[in-house]
Amino acid sequence: DVGMPPDELLGHLNNQVSRLGEDFSATCLYAVYDPTNAKCTYARAGHPPPAVVHPDGTVECASGALAPPLGAAHPPFDTAEMELPEGSLLVLYTDGLVKSRTRHIDEGLDHLKQTLTTALPKPDDDGEGSGVSRICEAITSSLVPDRKKLSDDAVLLVARMHRLPPEN
Repeated sequence: DVGMPPDELLGHLNNQVSRLGEDFSATCLYAVYDPTNAKCTYARAGHPPPAVVHPDGTVECASGALAPPLGAAHPPFDTAEMELPEGSLLVLYTDGLVKSRTRHIDEGLDHLKQTLTTALPKPDDDGEGSGVSRICEAITSSLVPDRKKLSDDAVLLVARMHRLPPEN
């Protein structure tokens, strides 16, 4: 509702968190998808990068500069832009989903990519349970098998990208 670009919004949020004192910080990823040109612009502060599942099934973690968490960062924030082809999946998640006391974040990101690859519907799937909710269930079951033992928040958002028709 604010209508700010990601870097500007993170700057304002950083100011708010900084006012709370030195003991406060927060991670944040803010992304804006434009369905007219299929571009996603994002900025992040201490937060893991978005993952993209391309229509051909390849999975990649987006690049882009990482700033320290809000409250410890010094603006300006860098933004990154990526094109999201029709039908691709944008995967946003907290670090609590991919890392734990027993799993380093790099290992968790590899596990996330592998799970995304294996959770995608196969060409012979009948469509039953092959949607985004099935993918989310496969990811959370694989990465957080025992939800009672979580030491951090584990949040996942998966969205299938659709471009607006040119006449719109």
